[in-house]
Amino acid sequence: MGDPNRDPFFFRERSTFNRFNLLKALLVVGPFLGFFYRGAWIFVLTEISLLAFLYFKTKQLAETVDIKRTAPLRAREQDYINFKITIINQGNFSLSDFIVRDTFSGSSQSFYSALIESGVKSGEEHTITFKTYCNGGMGKHSFGPIHVFVRDPFGLFNFVVTFPSTHPIEIYPKILLIPSIPIRKGTFSLNYGNLVSEAKGLSTNIQGVREYRPRDSFRHISWRLSAKRNQLLVKEFDHLVSTDIAIFLDVDLAHHTGFKSDSTWEYAKDLANSIICQQLEAGNSIQLLTNFFVTENKRGESHRNELLTLISKTKERVDTDSRSLEERYFGLVSPGATLIHIGPVYLKNMDSFLHALTKFRAQGNDILLYLIDPLSFVRDRAEFSNPHFKSALHSLDQEFKYLETLGLKGFQFKFLKRSQSVAHAFIESQL
Repeated sequence: MGDPNRDPFFFRERSTFNRFNLLKALLVVGPFLGFFYRGAWIFVLTEISLLAFLYFKTKQLAETVDIKRTAPLRAREQDYINFKITIINQGNFSLSDFIVRDTFSGSSQSFYSALIESGVKSGEEHTITFKTYCNGGMGKHSFGPIHVFVRDPFGLFNFVVTFPSTHPIEIYPKILLIPSIPIRKGTFSLNYGNLVSEAKGLSTNIQGVREYRPRDSFRHISWRLSAKRNQLLVKEFDHLVSTDIAIFLDVDLAHHTGFKSDSTWEYAKDLANSIICQQLEAGNSIQLLTNFFVTENKRGESHRNELLTLISKTKERVDTDSRSLEERYFGLVSPGATLIHIGPVYLKNMDSFLHALTKFRAQGNDILLYLIDPLSFVRDRAEFSNPHFKSALHSLDQEFKYLETLGLKGFQFKFLKRSQSVAHAFIESQL
């Protein structure tokens, strides 16, 4: 009696019993039987004819199939978009049981496949609609290439047709609303804004009165109070000014980790975009400084659009300069400006970073640090085994000592961990 725990022969050898091995067996057994039974040759010739017909039919379908893609040219981060693929059968036979696969770099899903079991008759078209989520990060992306997998009904002959044409699409940033950040009034600024300066100015808000001085305008004399007190008194107004803001955006690939929109790089760009829109709307001037380029210090809507476009097109890459951003650009930030650093917690240039921040503080710059925790993007995530992701990491002890050093030296910082979005992470950092 056989072992009841032993698997059946067919189950153990199931990889051997397939249509290809069956075809090989028939082709071998047929001619062998033909030496003994003349009728066996009829079976062999019929089988060969059928195989030849299936091969050339499938080959002709693969050569005559055509593809058209319809997709938008623009989209916004975290939006859903639809794109369509139309299959055109220009062959003489019906096209069925084939697979269409497209790619899209603007989403974390990347691959989109559809199995078309119903036939597409000769000269007809069939359209497939895909829906995708734009979470692959801002900037330039593309669809394609498209692959069509054509096979015969028995799956004996397979052809892959590649359509290399691509479809470009621009993914624009989605500006997230964040709480107002603490920006100090610009002591050295001469530009009008929304911040109240300690110096007196000419806004519509009266701050008080004082005695008349030579060269004061007669238009500002408070005649009613002057008559009551029997002396000339002049009205004083608030002085509304803007301030200069220097945003240091860390672009160094060695500091970033994560995947597409779920990465420290996308968090850094989203936060920079939100701060830029918020502060330019308040009338402040902004200068953007990265590892590889520096912009002018300007205001206005056109400057905002220019900065958002620059950030969306910027890709993180390795920076060979061993100095921190703040050290190499020290002379480009005016005294009294607010310095905002956005990037992951990193330890490579810690001494250079702290030394440069101390110099900025000594020349009268306010300093705000928005540090993103890279550990929260890769902790307990096995898919991030690439050495690049590991290079951006450090231990919790190292991270704690780094943040403790910043606090002891009196630098303000917000610690942003992975959340639903950078706006949620920003709010959670303030709780």
